[in-house]
Amino acid sequence: MLQNVVDLTDVLTEMASEGYPITKELVACLSPYIRDQIQRFGRYDVDMDNDPPHLDPKSVPLST
Repeated sequence: MLQNVVDLTDVLTEMASEGYPITKELVACLSPYIRDQIQRFGRYDVDMDNDPPHLDPKSVPLST
């Protein structure tokens, strides 16, 4: 889920830099939690040797 948050933040920041208005209402409709077609109790392969990239938190510029 953390990777989904990073990806959403990157896309929203890129959209704002391209001139798209990013509002609180728009962001409130998004969720990093997958709810469709998820294997809630299924088998997941996790590569514990593959470290995630360094987290570089940033703010999404919101339009008023």
